[in-house]
Formats: sequence, structure tokens, C-alpha cells
Amino acid sequence: NTTLETSTFPSSANNNSNVWIEIYKSVSGGDNGRTFLIDNVTLTSYAIPTITTFTGSPVCSGSTPTITITGTNLTGATAVNFNGTPATSFTVDSNTQITAILPASASTGYITVTTPGGTAASANAFVVNPLPTITSSASPTSVISGGASTLTASITEKTILLQEGFNGATDSWTKTTTGSSGGTVANAAWTLQSAGYYYYYANPYTGYQFISNDNSQFYLSNSAAQGSTGTTNTQLRSPVMNTNGYTSLSLEFYQFYDDFDGDDFAYVEVSTDGNNWGTPLATYSTDQGSQNNFLKTTINLNAYINQTTFYVRFRYIGKFDWFWAIDNVTVSGNKVISGTYSWAASPSVTAGLPTNAGTALASNNSITVNPTQTTNYTVTATNSATTCSTSGTPVMVSIAAPTITSFTGSPVCSGTTPSITINGTNFIGATAVNFNGVAATSFTVNSNTQITAVLPATATTGSITVTTAGGTATSASSFTVNPIATLSLTTGTASQTVCSGTAIGNIVYTWGGGATGASASGLPAGLTATPDTTNKTLTISGTPTANGTYSVSTTGQTSPCTAISLGGTITVNPIATLSLTTGTASQTVCSG
Repeated sequence: NTTLETSTFPSSANNNSNVWIEIYKSVSGGDNGRTFLIDNVTLTSYAIPTITTFTGSPVCSGSTPTITITGTNLTGATAVNFNGTPATSFTVDSNTQITAILPASASTGYITVTTPGGTAASANAFVVNPLPTITSSASPTSVISGGASTLTASITEKTILLQEGFNGATDSWTKTTTGSSGGTVANAAWTLQSAGYYYYYANPYTGYQFISNDNSQFYLSNSAAQGSTGTTNTQLRSPVMNTNGYTSLSLEFYQFYDDFDGDDFAYVEVSTDGNNWGTPLATYSTDQGSQNNFLKTTINLNAYINQTTFYVRFRYIGKFDWFWAIDNVTVSGNKVISGTYSWAASPSVTAGLPTNAGTALASNNSITVNPTQTTNYTVTATNSATTCSTSGTPVMVSIAAPTITSFTGSPVCSGTTPSITINGTNFIGATAVNFNGVAATSFTVNSNTQITAVLPATATTGSITVTTAGGTATSASSFTVNPIATLSLTTGTASQTVCSGTAIGNIVYTWGGGATGASASGLPAGLTATPDTTNKTLTISGTPTANGTYSVSTTGQTSPCTAISLGGTITVNPIATLSLTTGTASQTVCSG
């Protein structure tokens, strides 16, 4: 049987003057007699793509413009990436041009284009400026209505201090082999290797094909290539950096470290003078990453902010060991930056924003507001250098809740309308004063701690409340309104005239309100007053023997309420008399 076999050359075969293809038969066991036929060998080559220029850089994070990529041998492109993030879409316009939509999640890094001929990486990074990070605050966060609060804002931004993808023919990193000896020292020096670089030492070891995270050029220090008598000590040092103004800092790089035995180590070191390197920030004595999956590594550099001079270096030592590969080194962090600020508020009408607070100005990094009700303030900040802008999290300034500590005038009698003094806090801007739910006839805010209110005639016993934009305060104790006493004539006539010896018609008075009883005084002789507490009545009855004026008054009402009195007059008229005082009442006489 014949089969079709297809193989792809390693990228290390690219750009070589001579390439040999070897096809051989491997015999094991008893298969030596089998025939191995080869026919119709076809070698297909593809031009290696390159990227020469691109448009659109820099942009602000989150934007999605169309980017034009110019280069060579771009026909057949299967992938376009921005720092490892696939383009949203792309179109191959010609062999020398691609247009691609920048993905919203793109970050600063190199553009790569993959075709059947390989992967091209841009020499320069496509810059995606991050949106500023806003820190905003209010002091104080709670004020009286119309009170002052100071809003402040500042912006930091994740700024790239150093970014190197090692994709150019040269770079500004320093390579040294101080401390290396034996063998061919230069073979182990940090050397730029192309994407897909292939290294094979000897049997029984397998070969290595190096593919970094973005399939691009990288640095390699190869101890094995120095030879069996070599001692490797190579250093790859960054350009000098200035970390002043940063509030945080980190190192990020991709690595493949292949550990061989106990005498090879990889170190990440830093220096603030270029001479003294101190204790390594990281030491590797086990494998890191793999030949086709470089490991992303991040190291915190916060201890080295605000340094005028700062270096990072990768140092590799070994004795006839394997290698360390480094690619895509980035030093970045948050840095306080200059910018402009504008403020918006909700609700806006009562926010008390100063003039020009809504205009983007550098001086608006600190403003004073005077809200009359609880308000959320949102600042929008713009990086002056990149013009990238974003809005911060709203800052709330609340109106302080009122409190009632005391009041005067209690108790009062129902229906009276005295002026009541209420003491407390945060009364400025009060919108309502109520007595057990009944609105004060009127009130005046004398100060932040005092209100005078006119008690409504219909008020009843209960709590006093004061309402402001900050909430409603309720008195701890009740304001007491005592009901007035009531007394009315419900049966009979208050004033009567009778004949001596004749009983009067019953006179009935009914009490109520704050009264608990009633009593009579001044009753003429022969009359009595009988109370009925069940029906709350007082009945005057009897046969008077003399004239007189009486009074009925309520009892039991609570101060300051006073008794209610009613009364009347009883008149006793004597009965008529007639007597024969002269002659005989009955007489008989003759006519004439």
C-alpha cells in the first residue's frame, strides 16, 4: 500500500542557503526484508512574511479602529494578533497590505501576522494607551444642607516604562559573559534567535524548536553550546530606567528555562546603580515553561519605585547544562499623571457645584460643593499626554440627619397655640415640623441647632418630628397635649321658678374631655346633686325651700387645663293665701 505523507519544515530552515532533506528507513525486529518506496516528492515553499509599518498607533484602550498593516508576502494570512490578542477581523487587501479591526481588549505590544510562510512580528510595539485610573473622594462626606464639602481627584495610569520584544536586528540591552570560562564562551552568550529556532545537541537527546509566546525573535543563552568544558555565566541587562513618580511597578517576561542538574541556575536581579545587584528577586532551579510554550512570569517591583537609576538583568550560570530563553520583557506600573477634570452631579439642581466644575480643567482636581440634598458626584478625568479619558466611581455627599435633643412648652392644653422651642442638630434646610403628625402652623429655623414652631390648635399628644434633606428626626419623648374639660346641660332647664313646696324638674349636666367628674356648689336648700360616673352626668333634683344661685364645675382635668363651670338660678315663689276677715261668708236676707 502507498500513503501520502506531508511534513512541515521547522522555521529554522527558513533563510538558509542550503537545506538538506533526508528520508530514511528505520529497521527493527524482523522487518529488514520489507521494501521502502518513495515517489513523487514535492517541495512547496512559501515566502516569509514581514511587517514594515502600521497605522493607528497610539490609541486609547477599548477603542476599535481599523489598522492598516504594511509589509511583504502577506497573501494567505491566517491570523493577525495585537500583543497576542486576535484582531476582531481582518482583510488581506494585497500581498503588501492588511486592514484589521483592533480588538477592544488589545494592549500595548507587537503585531504579528501568520501566513503559510511563517509569522512576522512588527519591530515596534503597537501602543494602546490605558485609560487613567481615578481616585476621588469627598471630605467631609456628610454636611448640613448647603454645607461645604471638598471633592478631590487624582489619576494614575498603567504606564509602560520599558517594553522590549527583541524583534529588531539590534536593541539597547547589554550582553556580557563576565565569569564564563572554558569551551567556546561566545556560543553561550545571550544571542538573538529567530522564531522557531532549532537546536540539536547530540544523541540521545532530542532536538529543541523554540517558539516564544508570540512566535517571534527572542534571546537565548545556551550553556550546552559552550561545550563540555565550559562554565557559563552570562548577563542580559536592561537599559537604565527612572521609576520616579510611580506608585506601583512590576516586571513581566516570558521564559523557557531548561534545568539540567544541580549546578545550573537562572536569576532575575535588579540594581539601582548598575554595579550592585543584591539578592536576586527570583531564582530558578527547575524547568520554567517549555520550548513551544514560554511561561509568562510576573515579579513585583514596588520596592524599587522612585529610583532615578534602575536596571533589570537576567543572569544564567551553568556547567555544560542546557539553556535559558527570554522574550517580551515589560516593566510597567501605575504612575501619577497630569490631567484635566470635570464634574457632574445627580441630582444636579441641588448639587451646589461651583462655576466651571463641568469644564475639563486641571484646577478641578479639587472643588468645593454645597449640596442641599444628598448628591452623587462623578468626575471625568483626561490624561493630558494621551487624551484618554474615563469616569470615576460616584462619590456621595450626604446631608447629615437631624436630631432632636429637647423641646419646651410641654404639656399644653388642647386648642392652645403657643410657640414651641425645639433643640437639636442639623436643622438647616428643615422642610417640615410636625406634632404627632399634624403640621406646625408655622416654624422658623433659628440656627442649625434650634427651631421655633407654632403649635397647631388640632395637635394631640405624640412625638415631634423635624424633616430635612438628610432625613427625619423624631423626639425621644412625647409632646403632651392635655384635652380640655367639657361640660354641658343635657336635660332640663338650668334656671327654674317653682312654687314653694314644688319639686324642680331634674337638671342634668354631662362632663367629658379631660374632666373626670363634676360638682355643684351654692345649691338652695332642698336640692341635691347626684353624680353618675358611668354616664358622666351630674343630676340636680329636689324641692327647694329657698331661692338661690348655684354653680356646676368640672373636676379632674390635668394642668394646665382649668375647670369648666356652668350654673343657674332657682326661684321659689310662695303659694297664694285668702281668708274671711270680716262678716259671714254665707248669709240669708229678705228682698229689699
